[in-house]
Amino acid sequence: MENLITAQEVSDYLPDLDLSSFSAPTISGMISRASQYVIGYCEVDGFLKTAVTSEREKTRINPEGDLIVSFRRRPVEQGAVSALRLKTVESAIDLSLTGSSGSDIYYIPTGGAYMVYPSNFLIALGYGLLSVRYANTRYEVDYTGGYDAIPADIKEATSLIFRNMATRKIMPGGATSFRQGNFSVSVSNDGVSPLIKEAQEILNQGGYVRRVIF
Repeated sequence: MENLITAQEVSDYLPDLDLSSFSAPTISGMISRASQYVIGYCEVDGFLKTAVTSEREKTRINPEGDLIVSFRRRPVEQGAVSALRLKTVESAIDLSLTGSSGSDIYYIPTGGAYMVYPSNFLIALGYGLLSVRYANTRYEVDYTGGYDAIPADIKEATSLIFRNMATRKIMPGGATSFRQGNFSVSVSNDGVSPLIKEAQEILNQGGYVRRVIF
């Protein structure tokens, strides 16, 4: 799994955090775990641009009868989808991505988080797609998605998760608050660190958390 931040960037984002008691392997491991947390919280497979093959998900049909494909590595640009298949236990069907004019049948709204495959093309296949939402059907999609470089707010969120991990290691057992230099933090009444909440807010506001679109 990809790391979302480097050790140097940890120092840049958290200049007041004293890591002198941590070894390089410990810091590297914490960076990996912080990155895994962010990727898991966002319910994606990663953020860096790469080719994805046979990404599978239960088929979802919106109220208009369109097939909705929610990518797990986004953003995805229009034209970056190379194959789309519908599969059941007994059969598989390849869906055409372009029409007779050569233009894309599907469209990807601004943000590149998901694609829409229109209902009229599904119905034309004679596949009975309006009943798909009640069937045991999955889609498989091949595409290229992700960022050329990790966005700054994802790095910031990852650094906050890293700080939370470092703080927990430094805090005495049973302590509910911590101060180091100008930085202080207290565990809230619900037991969740405000650092975690701040990181989650950044990811949600940035639109990085994968949501099912209907």
